[in-house]
Amino acid sequence: MFCEQPPTPSGPAGPIREWLAGLAVDTASDSALMDAALQVEQARRALDSACCQILGELDARGATDQACGMRTARWLAHYAGIAGSTASSRVKVARRFRGPLRDAGSRFHEEKLSFDHAKAIVDSYTPRVADSYPDVAALFADHTEGIVFDQWRAELRAEVQLLDADGAHDPADDVARNRLHKAETIDQTYLLDVKLVGTDGLLVHQTIDQVADELFHRFANDEQHGTGDLPRPGRATLEALAREGHRALVGRLG
Repeated sequence: MFCEQPPTPSGPAGPIREWLAGLAVDTASDSALMDAALQVEQARRALDSACCQILGELDARGATDQACGMRTARWLAHYAGIAGSTASSRVKVARRFRGPLRDAGSRFHEEKLSFDHAKAIVDSYTPRVADSYPDVAALFADHTEGIVFDQWRAELRAEVQLLDADGAHDPADDVARNRLHKAETIDQTYLLDVKLVGTDGLLVHQTIDQVADELFHRFANDEQHGTGDLPRPGRATLEALAREGHRALVGRLG
């Protein structure tokens, strides 16, 4: 299912352009420019909050999936022309702030947090600290003023490590980060996007290489002895075949 690219309304951009024109950057004083820079950052907080509230609602409804056949982050990246990682971060923040980190999210929507603060709070959440972390997240969300961001983030991470009875969170051991996305496109083309961490990722990576090598040598042998009806496919095609042939290895991802 595909949808046409939506029109691009001016939205908040129109007033911002008018404000910038009135500022007259080329002739403005240093103090006026410094004030303006901070005003822009405050306005960015409002836009980030609005963006996450809108994306959170779209995601909860499954609207982009129903209308365009794309999950929220992929839809945003496609139509907004931004990096997939950026879109994923925004949707991730939107989801968490609608769910277990709602209290910290309220500070974000009151424009007391930058998106950097919001992302740090969300990224520090793991299932192993799910019970105790929301209160800590809200506390740190209340204490950002007058603290350099890097110091604030370091203190947050240190607190999370204290909460985690099993020790510091190791992303390589977090099986919840495993992901499998599949999609059907035009011309009978099928997309399979797999993200595996730790030993799961290493096992599948090595297996794909091994099976691709086996397929390559098998096709080469058939071609050499004239028993093959098809030309030898390239390495990328063989790796794709290997992934499909070993999809059972990642079947538990759902």
